[in-house]
Amino acid sequence: MRAAVTEAFGGIDRVVVRDWPRPAPGPGEVLVRVRAAAMNPLDCKLREGKFRLVFRVKPPFVLGFDLAGEVEAVGPGVTRLRPGDAVFGSMSRPGAHAEHAVAGEELLLPKPTRLSFEEAAAVPAAALSALQALRDEARLRAGQRVLLNGAAGGIGTFAIQIARAWGARVTAVASDRNQDLLRDLGADECLDYAKEDFARREAAFDAIIDLVPNRSFPECRRALAPGGTYVTTLPGPGPFLWRALTALPLLGGRRCRMLMLRPKRSDLEELADLAETGRLRAVVGEVFPLDAIREAHARMQSGHARGKIVVRP
Repeated sequence: MRAAVTEAFGGIDRVVVRDWPRPAPGPGEVLVRVRAAAMNPLDCKLREGKFRLVFRVKPPFVLGFDLAGEVEAVGPGVTRLRPGDAVFGSMSRPGAHAEHAVAGEELLLPKPTRLSFEEAAAVPAAALSALQALRDEARLRAGQRVLLNGAAGGIGTFAIQIARAWGARVTAVASDRNQDLLRDLGADECLDYAKEDFARREAAFDAIIDLVPNRSFPECRRALAPGGTYVTTLPGPGPFLWRALTALPLLGGRRCRMLMLRPKRSDLEELADLAETGRLRAVVGEVFPLDAIREAHARMQSGHARGKIVVRP
């Protein structure tokens, strides 16, 4: 089969498309004919050598975690899926940027009929991140005010829709060219970051989700209402420190939290239900053929992608 292979840790030039052994499903695993696979920031970081100990990979290896396609074969113990099923989901180890991939049955679900393969592949990591940032970290409730900084990207486009589905009021921050998209997704208010600094507002939001992320908790604290929560998608020494400090009742109950994505089948099922009932759609900004995988990496690294970037093997 053909696959996008990282031959050495480093830059985009380290990724080549070549023949690669077709995997076979083991116990509890499913062989998927990949019709579409998403690009995520993690793919670029893993290519550079970051998190290699977490995923226990060393070159050469195939990148990609989110996919959609058809089941070709199942391993022992698989009970929910069978050959021919259209599925989408996530992999616990990289390998989706290829014509075939093996994934655990636990994180594969029937593809929502409303979504194309490209749209379904765009859902898992980004929509799960949006769901868990809003529900688990921000503890967002109906009637509350949430600001999404970097709302036109993959996570942001899902977060707008999920927050609105829960009855929250959404302020979306992005460039001027993306304002119409944000309104179409359901944002109540759209801000152009070049014209207004949201952090100058006073106690305006119950939650701020920094998706870029380019603003710190101290910068955003003024804009948080008492008891409000700032959530960053980039853990680091600063957020770790502020998370510990805000656990103490010293800052008006304002909290700093960090998103640590935890793929869960029940969460994927919730997202699939939202998609199947028309309350959640995927914004696919660009689709690259597998042979243009380097261009897909470059676009991902640019930081200006609109919606999700998808690769089609």
